[in-house]
Amino acid sequence: MLGPIQVAVGFVVGIMLAYALYFSVFNIFYKEGERVPLGGLKILYFTERHSNHVRFATMTLILLFSMLCTSVASLVQCVGGAAVAIVVMLSLFSHWCDAAHKLEHDTTKGDLSVAFRFVWDYIAMPGLFGLAGSTVDFGAIFTKDFFGSGITCVLTGLAVRFVVSALTPFLFRMPFSFRELIFTGIGSLGKGPLQAVFAGIPLLNVNEQHGSANPTNLTGRSYEEDVRYAETLQNSTILSMLVACLLCSTLLSVFSQKLLRHDAPCSLSGDQMEIISNGEDCPPTSRCTAGRGPDITTRQN
Repeated sequence: MLGPIQVAVGFVVGIMLAYALYFSVFNIFYKEGERVPLGGLKILYFTERHSNHVRFATMTLILLFSMLCTSVASLVQCVGGAAVAIVVMLSLFSHWCDAAHKLEHDTTKGDLSVAFRFVWDYIAMPGLFGLAGSTVDFGAIFTKDFFGSGITCVLTGLAVRFVVSALTPFLFRMPFSFRELIFTGIGSLGKGPLQAVFAGIPLLNVNEQHGSANPTNLTGRSYEEDVRYAETLQNSTILSMLVACLLCSTLLSVFSQKLLRHDAPCSLSGDQMEIISNGEDCPPTSRCTAGRGPDITTRQN
């Protein structure tokens, strides 16, 4: 009986949140900006700065509504209803944007699609990969007793790994540029938390040692202390996977094209470079690599 009630309540809450989201975006956020004419036309457009403001504000509002549904549902133990409410909210908001057939509605929907695709590919998916199959208590990671020291330890380890990975090609005299060394260091961050696969082994060993017919205490600590220590190790490894995967995927997606851009040398003289800058063809039999790709040779017909 609880399942149908969750679905019904989720539909009602989702409709209410969808209307609140739609009203906030198009009757509050967009009304704050001043419209400007474009090209002498009577059609008025918003500035790019205000469009970016609306996009970030809308994303923040969607995340707040989603977190509100999830938090309240977890308190009353009906998380399924929260999932239904979030899906209904986003579906109705998208449908109302399509039904409006206005420029700001289409722009908002397109910008949100691109933004959430980035969030899903480079933040949500690595995070789900880190939590999939783990028996960790997610709430225990963000307690004040653990999170501060845990995140400090993880960031310190990732910084050391970045420095070592970036300096290794340089120390072995590999022909890497500075940008390629930085790319090597960033790429190694995602491989750092591979030990998170074995996060549950310390806790499993503690239970086997103390739960057998002839319990053995190799650490000299009590069973409760060993369990807390094993849980700390487990939480640390899961936290390292979450931070490293998110950090590595985001940095690679943002900086890969810049770090791997190769500036090819040019064998032309100053006069020949001036000819090319004026839009003329390369001189005959000249080997030019300036802005035209590597190994381009021009000949007279």
